[in-house]
Amino acid sequence: MAQPTQPDSSQQPQVVYVQAPPEKKPFWKKKWFIVLAVIIVLVIAVQATGDGSKKSGPAADAGTSAGAGSAADGDFKKPEPAAGEAASPAAAANSSNVHNVTFTVTSNTATKADVTITSLDAKGNIQQQQENGVALPYTKTIEIDASVIFDASNANILTQVKDGEDITASVQIDDNKPSTSTSTGEYATVVASASS
Repeated sequence: MAQPTQPDSSQQPQVVYVQAPPEKKPFWKKKWFIVLAVIIVLVIAVQATGDGSKKSGPAADAGTSAGAGSAADGDFKKPEPAAGEAASPAAAANSSNVHNVTFTVTSNTATKADVTITSLDAKGNIQQQQENGVALPYTKTIEIDASVIFDASNANILTQVKDGEDITASVQIDDNKPSTSTSTGEYATVVASASS
């Protein structure tokens, strides 16, 4: 029986040296990230100290009363007329401190309807209210602070009859002429939007 041959001990295994790749820094230790973080912190600090402080004195009071507030400050109030100036016709027509937005739904054949109202709330924020199966005729009035800039396109009503075959919806702002829409047919649906 033949013996297996032994490897020649005079041959040495070859060793290959490979240079390891350079160690990567985590992104938070890189210069671009540190510079970006410093800029963001500075911007936040400037906004917190600059916008947070309110100016005082006659010049600042005059600017504020003239409606110089910005949208970023959340100041959406109408400017007050300066002394000696006449108030605008809209302001004269609305002598109270609120706008009254009245939504009405009627029908000759239906007794119930689903109603969705989109309007501003008392503080001027857009809101939506939904009521299902309300009895007809239906009327709802929302009071909005008169100092809020009021865009009539923010007041509308969508309604659909639950029974019957006709429906009429209207939106009226203060004493202005109401904007009215009518629809007929099975499951009649109508949208009425306020006009300015």
